Amino acid sequence: MKSEAVLDLTDADVLQKSGIAEGSLTGNDVNATRQIAAEARERGYEALLVPSAAAPGSKNLVLFLDRMSARPNVLSSRTVTLSGRTT
Repeated sequence: MKSEAVLDLTDADVLQKSGIAEGSLTGNDVNATRQIAAEARERGYEALLVPSAAAPGSKNLVLFLDRMSARPNVLSSRTVTLSGRTT
């Protein structure tokens, strides 16, 4: 996937400039993360790169498919195990 409109919320400088506390991205308050995503989407971002709450030290790519000029194709994937369960 190529996009110039990815908001990288794993970058400490971006978090600071955005006024977003890192803990709000991986905490239990889903309303906070939904609001951040809604604001990013409204500002024209096609995707977010965010820290994973389920797998600390990992990252997730969140795509706003309706904002993308073309649907992405999945070229590869892998199974991961989180706390004894496979996803």
